[in-house]
Amino acid sequence: KAGDVIAMPAAGAYNLAMASNYNGMPRPEVVMVSAGRADVIRRRETLDDLIAAEIF
Repeated sequence: KAGDVIAMPAAGAYNLAMASNYNGMPRPEVVMVSAGRADVIRRRETLDDLIAAEIF
């Protein structure tokens, strides 16, 4: 449900370096977990972010 957290600690080739917007989907937020802390290191993209990159 909305607000839940999903963790995928081992996603193989599906990682930020290989991410793209080919399907029109914004990239998710990236959180680094270390020493008992969880910090957002990249905010989630919005549809506005995707549209801003387009030249009309």
